[in-house]
Amino acid sequence: MQNAKVIDADGHVQDRDADIRACMEEPFCRRQGPLVAKDKWDSSMYGKLGIDVADVPTRLRDMDREGIEVSVLFPTSAFGITQSPEKDYAAAFCRGYNDWIASVCKESPRLKGIGLVPFQDVPAALAEVNRAITKLGLAGITIASFGLKDHLGTPVFWPIYQELERLNTPLLVHNSRQGPAGEIRFDTFLFAHTVARPFETMIDCAALIYGGVAEKFPKLRIAFLECGCGWVPYWMDRMDEEWEKRQCEAPLLKAIIPTGMACSPTSCRRYESVRIFRKSRSKNFSAKTPGAYMVGIEHGFRLLS
Repeated sequence: MQNAKVIDADGHVQDRDADIRACMEEPFCRRQGPLVAKDKWDSSMYGKLGIDVADVPTRLRDMDREGIEVSVLFPTSAFGITQSPEKDYAAAFCRGYNDWIASVCKESPRLKGIGLVPFQDVPAALAEVNRAITKLGLAGITIASFGLKDHLGTPVFWPIYQELERLNTPLLVHNSRQGPAGEIRFDTFLFAHTVARPFETMIDCAALIYGGVAEKFPKLRIAFLECGCGWVPYWMDRMDEEWEKRQCEAPLLKAIIPTGMACSPTSCRRYESVRIFRKSRSKNFSAKTPGAYMVGIEHGFRLLS
């Protein structure tokens, strides 16, 4: 392991409103108040946690201290755009965010940006997928599904998946700390953060598999991030049992385990990060196997195929 290449596959940026606003076009840049919905929690524990990564040199110095060669940068607050009911504004915000993160990553080849697209407006999302990948050079497209009116497996989103597959670009499911929708019993950040993200992710996983997305787009690669991978065996067993009883409700699905995910000592294997990132283009973003689901951990991908 002495010469191993270390990649932080789930890094985050401090996506400040002022930075994104400067990249948004008129009239959307003049929007009053916060650009996206904020949640109610203070994850810093009143300033005790976290560091201020205000610029690229600061981030690179921190990466050097941690022995990280490359960092994949995901949004933070910007994930809240999925809660916006305004399609035109959501599209403008995503364009502004993508322009901003692309400009950040231009400062160092060690930074790989991940883009946002407005799932509320599929035609606009298609245009932004193409622009973000082919013109801005971003490495993938991410989605936090909380706030969407439809689940990720519904056919309304299939054109987005088709375009991602065509561009050989991964779909990166990275939920926020909000959810499940309608939940009001959390009384601490600890409670909410423990439950919200993994359960939202399991909802997305079930939606994509039951919806037949893997069958419909066999070369599309999908990652589920920031939840570890311990939930996968339980969820696959649970889904397989339910599907055996109600296969008619998932007509496109051929089998849970062979077509979707498998997790065993032989099929669950880590790919060296140097094989995940060799160049900045998106086609080198993930492991080689087409049609694979990946379960993300904090500092790398685990491929389940």
